[in-house]
Amino acid sequence: MKKIKAIDFMYYVATPEFMEQWDRNKQGELICRMEKSIGGLPRFTTIEEMLRQMDDAGVEKVFITQTKMWSYWRKWMYMDTQLEDVLQYTEQYPDRFVGLAGYNPFRIKESLKEIELAVTKHNFKGVYVHIYGFDIPLNDAKMYPLFAKCVELNVPVSSKLVTCLKRCLAMARGRCFWTESRVISPI
Repeated sequence: MKKIKAIDFMYYVATPEFMEQWDRNKQGELICRMEKSIGGLPRFTTIEEMLRQMDDAGVEKVFITQTKMWSYWRKWMYMDTQLEDVLQYTEQYPDRFVGLAGYNPFRIKESLKEIELAVTKHNFKGVYVHIYGFDIPLNDAKMYPLFAKCVELNVPVSSKLVTCLKRCLAMARGRCFWTESRVISPI
């Protein structure tokens, strides 16, 4: 009987350089309880080390996100993952890493252009939106161009709808919105 392996559907670029930037930029920001409890996000000295740990844990694939995180508190883009950061995973190991493009609703045209490039040229399989720092709900008009582009490209949008932060005013303003999930195509 064939053993079924896991798929991690959302992780960040985890190179030492990127994680140093992550740590610097997150100073003064809200920290996720999970991240705080384990002493930070898992880090890997090389992509090959990450692959070894994936094998040890029975993980077949990891979706690497081009994360765009806006600081609700300080009003700046504290994590702006570049396409090249994700490509170092997906181009070297396309059978193990899948790219998810990022979206910044404050730079719509720029984001849509990069999403199209990521999907059509680099075979990214969807878009990840780190929505809660932007202080807009998923049904905000700034999201409509993203949804239209994803329908055009036939790729899904992924977002965290529940935060593990102790407090996040962006989500605590009593807004409610509905979402619908659907599988568009297999990996």
